[in-house]
Amino acid sequence: MCKACEDDIKPHLGKRKLKNDFYVYSFFGYNEIAPLLHTKHHHCGAYIYKILAKKAFGRFLDELDLPFLNIIPIDDRTKGAYSHTAVLANAIKSKKIKPHYGSLRARNRVSYSGKSLRYRKANPRDF
Repeated sequence: MCKACEDDIKPHLGKRKLKNDFYVYSFFGYNEIAPLLHTKHHHCGAYIYKILAKKAFGRFLDELDLPFLNIIPIDDRTKGAYSHTAVLANAIKSKKIKPHYGSLRARNRVSYSGKSLRYRKANPRDF
């Protein structure tokens, strides 16, 4: 990714409440970065995901005043050349942030790539 394109990526914090006071945080609109997200299926994706992680999480973590934070990359099995969730966790690792790799993995290997919400609901990952 060239420097101009990297500088053009601007994260903005979004927050959505699901059930029972469970919140999902987002840093980009899906349509803003969809082509970048799809690079996870290619070798260059590891580099793209590292850039996205530093831009998004860096700003978010700067706003938090926590003494220490544990990060759990979900289902961080290596598929192809790398695990995209492990790349995200590793990109923000520091003295105050510790990734715990291999802590939360699905018991089955169903792939959701390109699948509908209906398919995803009918085929749970079984964590």
